Amino acid sequence: MTGVFDLYGVLGQHGIDDLGPPRTDAHYSAVQVSPLLLRPRIICGRIIFCDGEHTGGLGCLSISRQSHTRALKDAVGHAAGPTPRNIRYPESRRQRATGQDQLQTADEEIAMTSSTRSEVPEVDDLVEQIRRNAEKPMESAVPLPAQTYLDPEFYAHEKSQVLRRDWNVIARVEQVPAAGDFITLDFLDEPIVVVRGDDDQVRVFSRVCRHRFADIVADRAGNVPSCGNLDHFECPYHMWSYRLDGELINAVDMTRSPGFDPARFNLVEVPSQIWQGFVFINLDGADTVPLSMESLTKQMETYDLSEWRLVGTHDFGVLPANWKLHVENFLEFYHHMGAHKDTVETLFPGLNTVVGDGDDPFTSVGRCPASAEGAIAEVDGYLVAPTVTQLPVPPGLGPADCAVNAVATRFPMFMLVYFPDITYWYQLTPLAADSHQLVIHALVHESNVELVDDEIVKKAYEFMVPVLDEDIGILERIQTNLSSGSTFGGALHEQEFPLLHMQRYLVHMLTKETLHVHGNV
Repeated sequence: MTGVFDLYGVLGQHGIDDLGPPRTDAHYSAVQVSPLLLRPRIICGRIIFCDGEHTGGLGCLSISRQSHTRALKDAVGHAAGPTPRNIRYPESRRQRATGQDQLQTADEEIAMTSSTRSEVPEVDDLVEQIRRNAEKPMESAVPLPAQTYLDPEFYAHEKSQVLRRDWNVIARVEQVPAAGDFITLDFLDEPIVVVRGDDDQVRVFSRVCRHRFADIVADRAGNVPSCGNLDHFECPYHMWSYRLDGELINAVDMTRSPGFDPARFNLVEVPSQIWQGFVFINLDGADTVPLSMESLTKQMETYDLSEWRLVGTHDFGVLPANWKLHVENFLEFYHHMGAHKDTVETLFPGLNTVVGDGDDPFTSVGRCPASAEGAIAEVDGYLVAPTVTQLPVPPGLGPADCAVNAVATRFPMFMLVYFPDITYWYQLTPLAADSHQLVIHALVHESNVELVDDEIVKKAYEFMVPVLDEDIGILERIQTNLSSGSTFGGALHEQEFPLLHMQRYLVHMLTKETLHVHGNV
């Protein structure tokens, strides 16, 4: 059915005269459209009429919202007409799609719309949208606004208020086993060096020389090695040198300068802590949050990763997707039946996952039991899954540990997948609003280190790389689709509770407000 109505006339009756001239290519003053394709949407305080079929034709027409609810109702009434019975609407619209219900849907869902080509929400508006989303119970939870994955200003804000203020893992202690061993990386605009000192302490420093800001690990051509061994740091520019504990030991000829105090020019040490062999850093030492790992330690139960050792690394390079997309994908198993239908779904069906209750704002753990089809045995009532590498199960792990694929996350992006024979550490480095780097490390228990050879490492990544490739292809497409005008509303399945949990974490970091809403309530 097709309806003809005068959109300008309807809105003009309510004193809305700021529409500007009709578009010459669409002739909006008397436009004939399918009544169910013209949808009113409230986006960033403006009413948007969108033609869902001809995005290049009718496109979107926006007017200031102010108090135009009545005009919107009338416009919907003119445009919608009767609803054909054979039209099916997305499940996220939990009301029948009559004209009145479209209006209610617009007010309830689309106020949190995240993207429009003509207008981008302010950062404060996006934070408020996240807060409103995070307060919802699970049965009405919705995804994050799309602009939180796209907007460079929001990325700068979350980098300052979330990523730099909280703790992130950048290394394992076994990567610097001896005095003078170091590794380098760039993390959130900070050039970093992790080094083991002569006193056997692992420390983290900025690589910026305190003289005129050259890189203290670079050679004279500006090249920075990824790892190595030094007995001290020496800046290649003016040869200022520092001990491995960061103390300035030589500032060439600076004794000529009256009042020069070497103690004021030690390297800047980045606050760091070690948990089970992982090196956490916090780039904002002046306004940090505590590194609380009690919940994760308890939920990982029989695993003590201080007894595990790094044996392999696979660099996936720079991925054109926002870092949060990858964390969200990692958190939930609901996508197993789609993205991993031919890989891990048969072994670990996603809908069987037991997710955490969200009681701790920083920690999420999910456990997916092995299927009867994929199990290799039943021990003490547990269906035991095959190991990834066929390495022996370490001491202290029992049938319950061998029966699940478990993932653990300490927000914002410390992520582990752990099996009895192998643990994978996902190392994410956000680079921009629309890109991040991914490196996946493999760890084995110290009792199995001598059994590890190239074939074992190959098996570890032959299992994981295809799974990641499946994820990456979808995430890159999602990042592209987020720029669409159709990224509004949405809904979360109960298995996606960890995504709501992450939203509550973001609220905690962005507003310093702890939402007292836990679990699926």
